[in-house]
Amino acid sequence: MSTTIPWPIFNSADDPLDQLVTLSRYYGSDPEFVKAGGGNTSVKVGGRMWIKATGAHLGTVGREGFLELDMAALAAVLATDFGSDMPACEQRFNEAVAAARLHPESGRTPSIETILHYLLPSRFVVHSHSTLINTVTCCARGEDLTAELFGDDVGWMPYADPGIARAQAMRQALAGYARRTGRAAPRALLMQNHGPIVCGETPDEVRANTERIVGAVERRLAAADDGEPFGPIRRLPPGEAVAQGAVVRNHLGAVLRTERMPAHLVFDGSARVMMLAGAVRGREFAALGPQTPQQIVLCQSSFPLWLEAPDAKTEAEWPNRLRESVRAHAAATGLAPRVFLIEGLGLFAAGDDVDDAETIRAFYADAIEILTGSKRLGGIQPMSREGRAFIETWLMTGSYRPAAPRHA
Repeated sequence: MSTTIPWPIFNSADDPLDQLVTLSRYYGSDPEFVKAGGGNTSVKVGGRMWIKATGAHLGTVGREGFLELDMAALAAVLATDFGSDMPACEQRFNEAVAAARLHPESGRTPSIETILHYLLPSRFVVHSHSTLINTVTCCARGEDLTAELFGDDVGWMPYADPGIARAQAMRQALAGYARRTGRAAPRALLMQNHGPIVCGETPDEVRANTERIVGAVERRLAAADDGEPFGPIRRLPPGEAVAQGAVVRNHLGAVLRTERMPAHLVFDGSARVMMLAGAVRGREFAALGPQTPQQIVLCQSSFPLWLEAPDAKTEAEWPNRLRESVRAHAAATGLAPRVFLIEGLGLFAAGDDVDDAETIRAFYADAIEILTGSKRLGGIQPMSREGRAFIETWLMTGSYRPAAPRHA
């Protein structure tokens, strides 16, 4: 566990919402669990549930960042048939969840995963996008690994699109768990290609359940370490890397500006990035696509653009080849490229400003860590074409709705 703050002292007499604020800030301050505002938390008291509002950041959230909901109204949402036309169904579902607010005058909307929190009976629920745990949720053996590592204490939920589909998937997963074990719910659920959701009657119980999962995954990864999962690493010599890095930066920035695409660049040549960018089979694995919706949303694209670094023989023609590659990538994906993997050199992230570029850099480097861990644990399970297209459509249009995949 790598949190930057010590575990707070929780008193059972404290106000539950204050406890939730403290618990949220604890996990929200740790980039292992939350990056760029992701994740959500909740607490239930009597017939009420408080959940993080959309747009609130767990690391800095206050009481005002949580919405109070009527749990009877949420139960009615689950009992409602919203029809079969998915765009209209999704809209009516979201409106019904929002109608459960006890103070709609705030104007804030509840998390898109509100029903997931409602369905879990524990008092406190914490959903994060833990890098370490996502090596399991994005692994082809994820469901089997979950059973091997945790038995019936931790459940597995197949991937489902955000909104009503994910709520239905959660209900089905919990019903299957109850039939199999005789228990109402597990201590935690691992959601395929998404992240963990951990429960507890107290904050300390949430912590204990989280640390048990993290510790077990750490031990399994250590035992499975195979050094270079994507093949031998080939790095450019230091002097050549500096020279070619400058050439790439200059040409890449110029091409992106000419194409009116985000052009603020941040570079990363760290060891974990080179695990993919320097690997003999790196291009092959980079082409598998995103492992989580967060990767698409925070990197603002699904696929990196893989490039060979220029050398003395290719430098003159490299800018034109780069321009063609950038245009082809944007045409194929519908989104401007934001992540550039330069073979043997490292990663350039392109953003609207330096902070944006740094967020993209950090999140794609994190995605490489998940990719690496999943490969070591038994194989990579990227998002399906349909799941990926659903998130891409939202990114391009601002509306969650099914869309035909754009990628082969």
